[in-house]
Amino acid sequence: MEQLPTKCVTRKGDSLLAFFEQMFNYGSHILRKYTEKCDKFLKLSPKDMKEMTFMYLEATKYIITHCFISTIIYDKNQCEYFPSVIIDNENTIGKVFDKGYLNMLKALLDSTWNEGYENAPQNTISINGVDITSIKTAKDIKKVLGKGVSNAKIAIKKAYLNAFIAHFLKNSLDPVCGGGHRGQYEEKNISIEINKHSIRISDVVTVEFYSQSGKEVRAKKFESIKNDIVNGRFDFDHKTIFSFMGLINFMNYHDEENNYKFEFGFNDEGNFFVELRY
Repeated sequence: MEQLPTKCVTRKGDSLLAFFEQMFNYGSHILRKYTEKCDKFLKLSPKDMKEMTFMYLEATKYIITHCFISTIIYDKNQCEYFPSVIIDNENTIGKVFDKGYLNMLKALLDSTWNEGYENAPQNTISINGVDITSIKTAKDIKKVLGKGVSNAKIAIKKAYLNAFIAHFLKNSLDPVCGGGHRGQYEEKNISIEINKHSIRISDVVTVEFYSQSGKEVRAKKFESIKNDIVNGRFDFDHKTIFSFMGLINFMNYHDEENNYKFEFGFNDEGNFFVELRY
């Protein structure tokens, strides 16, 4: 995907711009505190995680919003971030998808996406075809990831990648759709496929909401939305995608060793996906 044209972003009203300015002026030292708290959260017991999932989502939402402000609203060459705030050349896939993070996904699945709404569908999440509820130990995680994948380098700092993955999952599993890419009350397994060079998150619908013709109409309609996103016409319903594109551009600009690419849209089965290639 080409560099996001940050200068094209539409600012809707003075109040929105004032909000962005206020958050930007808090500075990266506040952001560092948020990332530290997210790291500490992943050390909680599964029981405590389940009771605090809302707070984790709010903290990671701040990370995503601040990333949007610094890499999209402001030109990437002038943003407040030092590369060290976002880039960690010692990070690996195994450090990202560790026991604490999988416990957090299980807690979110139990408390937010399956019980948070009346008559909500019983959604699931799988990694490389294995239901996350059956992954218990660090040894299980390495087995699911496969030989060599756990040690694969991915230089995006753990707290940032964790935040975006959590919200990509949330956006696919929320019963009420705001972004135009999923049906209300579909029942899904969200498939996370991980190898040495990519992370792909796909909706695998197990109880359909749309007919096949409805899926085709939805996918075609989303092409127009995707075109708006790629051309910088901002809509809050797609802030997570915008922010992640900004993050990827930042990574590629500041670290020539990385060649990250991000793609999103509908696959041949008519299901939504996001994919990071590294």
